[in-house]
Amino acid sequence: MSAPASNRLTLATKITLVRVFLIPVFVMCLAYKKPGIALAVFIIAGVADGVDGYIARRRGEMTELGAMLDPIADKLLMFTAYMMMGLSGQIPIWLAVSVVSRDLLLSIGCLMLFMSVGFQTPSPSMLGKTTTTAQMVTAGAALLAAALGAETNIVLLSTYLITCALTLASGIHYLFFVGTRMIYEKPDDDQAENSTPATRN
Repeated sequence: MSAPASNRLTLATKITLVRVFLIPVFVMCLAYKKPGIALAVFIIAGVADGVDGYIARRRGEMTELGAMLDPIADKLLMFTAYMMMGLSGQIPIWLAVSVVSRDLLLSIGCLMLFMSVGFQTPSPSMLGKTTTTAQMVTAGAALLAAALGAETNIVLLSTYLITCALTLASGIHYLFFVGTRMIYEKPDDDQAENSTPATRN
């Protein structure tokens, strides 16, 4: 008997795990000031992100494990990239704080939402997807600039500002979503209790 879909370690899930294992390598490259190698690892992780999703859809291997690991791998990569580059001065500290704070707030909000109404993490909005893309492009551009020894110019600064604005906007949007769900949604137990007919004496 084959393993259930939620537990099977599919090819796509294995690629996702590789992305997770690449994060310590990425951190070590930044810690030892090897931005060129860090950029290569970052690109490999980014390409693998697209590949695992494509394989999962193509082969019909969408699993609960993969759905859980994929956003974790994304968030860990972005979190470590911006935290490390912010601490090392490769990117402005205000940009690093905005990205890291947003991810922390979103994680806390998701946990509160789940504990409150049992609602699972929603599919990313267009604003969220745009923000993630902007963050990846900005991180890659910052790593490339560091590898080439280039100084911050108007183009790079504009990229930082746009990414920061998108990050703040998407964070506010998501927190608003969490707040409205917590106010208007009720736990299943409460709904079941309210829907139970009264017994006659």
